[in-house]
Amino acid sequence: MTLLKTNAIKLIIILIIVGIIVISLPAPAMALSVGVTPGKLELNLSEETASSSLNIINSGNKTTHYKIYVANATYNEYFSIEPSEFDLPGNSTMSVNINIRENCNLPDYFIARICVVSVSPGSGLKCGAGIRVPVYVNK
Repeated sequence: MTLLKTNAIKLIIILIIVGIIVISLPAPAMALSVGVTPGKLELNLSEETASSSLNIINSGNKTTHYKIYVANATYNEYFSIEPSEFDLPGNSTMSVNINIRENCNLPDYFIARICVVSVSPGSGLKCGAGIRVPVYVNK
């Protein structure tokens, strides 16, 4: 009988600890939803136009603010991203154009990373959710 009471007390303590952890999780961080397609881009500079598009997906139910930029400042000057910042309603998609700028002194091959970051508008917080998309560029 005492073994049964001891196990019951342990179970109650574990349930209380789990409950405290769940309650203390920040709700705004769970509300942000960002997705992209495709998961990687390949640009060939020998083709007529070295461009592609990236579809940004807001799978949440609230409008979210997005910023798209090149992660490595070294490669930032090579890219043009339009639009690079926008609000996207919940359950919708936006196409973003990724272009290589003309007349750049590009290496023969490099890998850049495009960052897609979402932040709830008006939250006052400077944190959000994000994805890095690899961009493979060949001359």
